[in-house]
Amino acid sequence: MNKRISFLLLLCLLTASLIPALATSAVLNQRMATRSGPGTQYTEELGTLPQDTPIRLIEYVHDKNQVPWGLVEFTRNNQLHRAYTGMKRINVLSGTAAYVSENPIPANVTAATTASYGPGSNYAARKGQLVAGLALLVVGQENGYLLCEYQLGNRPERGYVPATATSYAAPATAPQHIQPPLTLPATGGLVLTAQSGDTTLTLQWAAVAGASEYLVVMRDTASQLPIRAQRTATTSATIANLPRSRVYAVEIMALAPGGGQGDPVLASTTVYHQVP
Repeated sequence: MNKRISFLLLLCLLTASLIPALATSAVLNQRMATRSGPGTQYTEELGTLPQDTPIRLIEYVHDKNQVPWGLVEFTRNNQLHRAYTGMKRINVLSGTAAYVSENPIPANVTAATTASYGPGSNYAARKGQLVAGLALLVVGQENGYLLCEYQLGNRPERGYVPATATSYAAPATAPQHIQPPLTLPATGGLVLTAQSGDTTLTLQWAAVAGASEYLVVMRDTASQLPIRAQRTATTSATIANLPRSRVYAVEIMALAPGGGQGDPVLASTTVYHQVP
């Protein structure tokens, strides 16, 4: 694992959208759960995937406890599937994927149909039939399919449902999806890159309009205790001599002029860095 690119988590406060982000190349840094939705309350009928499985990261979302989950795509039994797993399990290899703030839209099934694990006939079909009248919450739209949340048993689940089999009507003016790279505060996301020399992390990000300084705080994810903190007027920082065998959360805050510890925060984001 020490030859792998360090794990990045790009969390951007983007405008909500039903249009999916571009997928990015990624790999699992540990065994992956395959929840049908972003949270442990959702079904997990696919079991787990082993460490080092190649995946494609579609987008990020927060669960009700503000824990980040990734919607990922993978091949299982020679069929394409999508499922959710915790972002801490994902090493991004190239590219970026957007953070999505979900705004579910109520709808209903209008004709009996089946859901699938992805937006197309080339994805595996989910078990169980969706009967007419079943309540849906639409959280995404892609390729004529709706990513819907519904409940058939004692747990909620998500699946892709043909839009023609639902009562969903797209908003007259759908919000535009903003693709990275981004700058703040206009679109709300810091752009970061990272280079790993095993125990050295080098960060770079886009300048934030109106920011006088940037505060970089590193925490050990196991204890959540801050172990490094530094302020800089530039858009880069280097953190060296990191203890091994840990995963770090690095929060970067763009500060407005305030002249003290209480400087207003214009924007912030978090990246995760794993030292093998």
